[in-house]
Amino acid sequence: MKIKPYLNKLNTSVEYKKFKDKYKDAFLVAGFFVLDLELGKNIHQIDFYIPSKKKFAAFSLDDGVH
Repeated sequence: MKIKPYLNKLNTSVEYKKFKDKYKDAFLVAGFFVLDLELGKNIHQIDFYIPSKKKFAAFSLDDGVH
């Protein structure tokens, strides 16, 4: 599985643009992908770390960007 199409989807979303404006120091730390072959419910998530807040932020890329 390649991460580039998911990063493109994230980079063009309004939610991510607002996030980057608010947390300029945030950086990518993980791409999390679960392929559930039994139920067919796949999870695609990209995580960022925000040093100024000492917190993580996660974007779910299924059914839009959340």
